[in-house]
Amino acid sequence: MQRSFSLILALPITLVIVTPALANESISLELSVENEESVNFANTIRKQIQAKEFEVAINAAENQIRNVERRESRYDLDLTVPLVLLGDALTEFGDYDGALKAYDRAIHVTRVNLGLHDPKQVDIVYREAATMFARGELNRANDRQEYAYNVLLRNFNVLDPLMLPGIFRLAEWYTQTYNIFSARSLYELAGDLAIKHYGLGHPEVIRAYKGEAMTYRLERFRPSEMPSRQDTTLSRSAGPPQDPIRQPRTSINNFAPGERALLDVVNMLRTNPLSTKQDIAVAMLDLADWYLLFGQDSRAYTLYEDVWRQLETSDQGLLDQELRYGKPIFLPLPNNPKPPPENLRGAPLEGIVELSLSINQKGKITSIETLRTEPRGMMETKIKREIKRARYRPAFEKGKARSLNDVRLEHRFTYFPRIAGNSGGRNTNN
Repeated sequence: MQRSFSLILALPITLVIVTPALANESISLELSVENEESVNFANTIRKQIQAKEFEVAINAAENQIRNVERRESRYDLDLTVPLVLLGDALTEFGDYDGALKAYDRAIHVTRVNLGLHDPKQVDIVYREAATMFARGELNRANDRQEYAYNVLLRNFNVLDPLMLPGIFRLAEWYTQTYNIFSARSLYELAGDLAIKHYGLGHPEVIRAYKGEAMTYRLERFRPSEMPSRQDTTLSRSAGPPQDPIRQPRTSINNFAPGERALLDVVNMLRTNPLSTKQDIAVAMLDLADWYLLFGQDSRAYTLYEDVWRQLETSDQGLLDQELRYGKPIFLPLPNNPKPPPENLRGAPLEGIVELSLSINQKGKITSIETLRTEPRGMMETKIKREIKRARYRPAFEKGKARSLNDVRLEHRFTYFPRIAGNSGGRNTNN
């Protein structure tokens, strides 16, 4: 009798656009197995990883793998769960090579049992991509993201709403890696698809419009460091002919279409009886931020003050969160330091630069003071140079913008110390 096992792709998938230092954030994996013992095992490993008990989690996962191999075989489907959890623990521990081997074997086991292009492998492929990105291997990570998208295309028609999570995932990956024209094409596809199946004003439509606006913003307000041309020249021929990312619809006029997308979001929320005042206020703030970034100060402040009046009598918590203390809307922070060659690369370590900023009534930084930097001389100068271009949503008091002093900014990053040679151990070859 075949056991029931499934890796369920969470709907919708949300990828927060993160700096490379956070690129190895764990991606949610929903597991469904008949055996209650296996469920308890998976939950225990997750808790150990969250508690940073990495070596305990690694040992437990490896023991479970050996138990399944002895009880069944080296290709039994029950191996997938402990292999994925082993990869998660190794990633957090810093052993990226070991993590990738675990993920690769989990994918192999899935293919052997369920077929070469079964979509249940996709979530594991995303984990591979995140780990490769954490290692600074952008090209390999991009290949895995595109492979996952193409696996979904083999199983679903591109116009099937079941494609939406994969479309958003690849669009957000392209946004993160500054492949903005391909990202925009996918957001446009997602918006059209969501409107067709769910109607104007659906959360997935709003998500697509906001993503599209972000690509227009990135044309004008570029990140501190962009991938090399080699890295951003991504494949347009990997998908089948119906794949719309092969024929992107793009524009280089970035203000008007981005404004239109954000205006549409506000209008959709205003006409939706299910929208809350908070939903509308946040959308108006997004539009105000857009105007501020593009030098339309009077339009921005009109919206900020309008939102202040709305929230002052309805939601003090959101008012404090969004307007009272200022908020970064463009924060160009540099990537992680370039790692040394693998044979000279030690275990990943965390660095930190903490700054104190003064911000004027227009949201511009007027002074920068270093409070803490570890290691010294690694990132402080680069971060201070780039942060001068940052823009904050101004702080407001009684509905009017004000300046701020001693605004703390803490930037954490991952770096690989250079070593004389491999010293052995689980996490020295990252």
